[in-house]
Amino acid sequence: MQIVIPLDDLNSIALINETIIDPAVPGVVSVVLDIDIFCTDDIPDTEEDIWTFFELLRERKNNVFEACITDKARELFQPCQP
Repeated sequence: MQIVIPLDDLNSIALINETIIDPAVPGVVSVVLDIDIFCTDDIPDTEEDIWTFFELLRERKNNVFEACITDKARELFQPCQP
């Protein structure tokens, strides 16, 4: 499944791809969730403005990810142990 969402406030596009893949472990479902957020027009022209814009895109990508998962799925994520 692919969804294209305009992000008018950032003059950007969110492209969300989701697919089911073969599981690494029997009896589970493995899902790939790929979120791309990009801008092709009116790109900032100074280094400082570009980094600020990148931070806005990163925050929006995180918001999109959080909106795509449930609390039950969130419980499955565990921090990596060193």
